[in-house]
Amino acid sequence: MTPRNYLKQKKQSHFTQGGIEVIIKDELIYGEKSSNFSVKDVIGFVTSRIPKSLLTNVDVIYVGNFDFLNKRSVQAMYDNSSIFVTNRQDNFEDMCDDIIHEIAHSVEEIKNMYIYTDGLLESEFIIKRKQLYSTLKSEGFCEDVDLQTFLEIEYAPSFDNFLYKEVGYSALSVLAASIFYSPYAATSLREYFANGFEAYYCHQDVDFLQKACPKLYAKILGLTGEEYEK
Repeated sequence: MTPRNYLKQKKQSHFTQGGIEVIIKDELIYGEKSSNFSVKDVIGFVTSRIPKSLLTNVDVIYVGNFDFLNKRSVQAMYDNSSIFVTNRQDNFEDMCDDIIHEIAHSVEEIKNMYIYTDGLLESEFIIKRKQLYSTLKSEGFCEDVDLQTFLEIEYAPSFDNFLYKEVGYSALSVLAASIFYSPYAATSLREYFANGFEAYYCHQDVDFLQKACPKLYAKILGLTGEEYEK
């Protein structure tokens, strides 16, 4: 029996919306301060915000309690045209964030050359990493981390732990407020792209992206054939 068939047998709900199959393995568990919302509400919001041309690499979204998400302490993951998202959600906005962020990673697979080959996004990211290094060093956070570490564009658990545990996302959200859209965008080039995609399509924070991340903003527009005119 395939994992997909197993999940279908265990499902509590199964529907298709916006051309995406949705399988709910476990019912939503809401945060203490959250008003109730449905998975259909979330998928409806997501598919209304993102152009159909950018959803072609997502076949199915699974909602539930998944060990592989828990072990990695993540809310969602994209893998092989599927998105897995936890059923434990603080609120409607967070679940939308989770799914749209993973859709961005699905877009990377089919638009990889366009996004990264010319090096423009990487150059912008490196400049921001250098700015972040200078900022954190001035605040006394980089005694054991050198500049070279900040110039690595691939995801590294050690660097992620440095940002998350040693600096702390609360401090980072203040110190890097004018550099990155959110602290997680600083963890790697791929997360920089996905975080910008999320900012554009979920939060529609166009002004910040246009001013602070012009190359990223231009890439996101170009995904659907639009051009950024300065």
